[in-house]
Amino acid sequence: MENAINLTFGRRGACQIRIPAEHLKSQFQAPAAVNPLSNILAQALETPHEYPSLRHAVVAGDRITLVVDRQTPQAETLVLGMWTLLESCGVNAADVTILVPATLTPGANPDLRRLLPVGVREQVVLKLHDPTDEKSTGYLATTAGGERIYLHQDLLDADLPILMGGVGFDSVLGFRGGGSALYPGLSTVEAIRKSVGQGHDELAPDDSRPLRQLMDEVSWLLGLQFAVQVVPSVGDGVSAIIAGQVDAAFQKACSLLSESWTLPVKSRAGTVVVAVDHDAHGHSWSQLGAALDVARQLVSREGRIVALTDLRSDLTPGIRLLSEVRSPRDALKPLRESQPPDMTAASQIARALDWAGVSLMSGLPGDLVEDLGMLPLDATEELQKLLETEDSIAIVQSAQHVNVRKRKSEKASL
Repeated sequence: MENAINLTFGRRGACQIRIPAEHLKSQFQAPAAVNPLSNILAQALETPHEYPSLRHAVVAGDRITLVVDRQTPQAETLVLGMWTLLESCGVNAADVTILVPATLTPGANPDLRRLLPVGVREQVVLKLHDPTDEKSTGYLATTAGGERIYLHQDLLDADLPILMGGVGFDSVLGFRGGGSALYPGLSTVEAIRKSVGQGHDELAPDDSRPLRQLMDEVSWLLGLQFAVQVVPSVGDGVSAIIAGQVDAAFQKACSLLSESWTLPVKSRAGTVVVAVDHDAHGHSWSQLGAALDVARQLVSREGRIVALTDLRSDLTPGIRLLSEVRSPRDALKPLRESQPPDMTAASQIARALDWAGVSLMSGLPGDLVEDLGMLPLDATEELQKLLETEDSIAIVQSAQHVNVRKRKSEKASL
């Protein structure tokens, strides 16, 4: 008996593959999107976790700074829902600032005011934080470790700062979300550079990490009270919205993330197929790196990873380095030394290539794919033919969001 499996990838990529039931070792399906978001957000704002209804905390005339993390699914729709509540509380559009953190990696900068009524859209201020502009930041406080913290001035001046951001697994932080939307993205260039890392294979997401602790301390020093945390779904959708006191909302969202996006490893497969979505942060080397890192933890040594993407990105510094070295392992030390902005993604790709063979379906030129040490796949027919020779296959949908829960014996081998 064959299983017909439909997979989507990129913005519009889709394929169907057929795998004999006895050859399908495991299959991960991403959580579905919930709708309508406006109603779900409104309910979350009325009944937050460990916090009164947001409308009871807002006063007419308040200056509101709405921090919207770049990796927030359906951010424009959520901004509209937040404005609906603020308007009902008597807040003036001219007193609302939408603040977007800076990033070292390239990505789209959509106008988060796009869905607001025209008159409102013209008054609400949208700012993309520029860490090179020293005048845009002000001194917040000094941490317990003696580090002076600077944050965007509008955040410091707000009567009520509100955080809206997506939660996700992160190889460096463990969990992304909560205070990670504030720091270092709303701080200085030096702070952002210090956050670049290669990840920690030996740590579980909820293990203690110094950078994560620093981010939480910055949130506490700011006195941030309220946050909206978004759990992703398949594609660029939302599977859950949690609002409330910052720590409570973040912890609840991380719990839901772990329930819906954790894949336990029982044993490795000979071939792992990972489908990579276009998500809230785009469709780039970052998504590919995260997906290949998941595949590496699922596939046998010298097995085969098949990545389904619609990737068309230019080479970033770390990825360019990968194309220039003789073997993937040779890139790891130079990456640590140079610390390019895409260090995490480049390191994840290098480790995957060092562990197993990688075939890539993408919009990239075939010779470029080969320079990176991968085999190009041009069509679904090629994929089907490749899989027909394999007898131990794992399928992972929306792989860039997944956390692999490893057994102790597996942790020791990775």
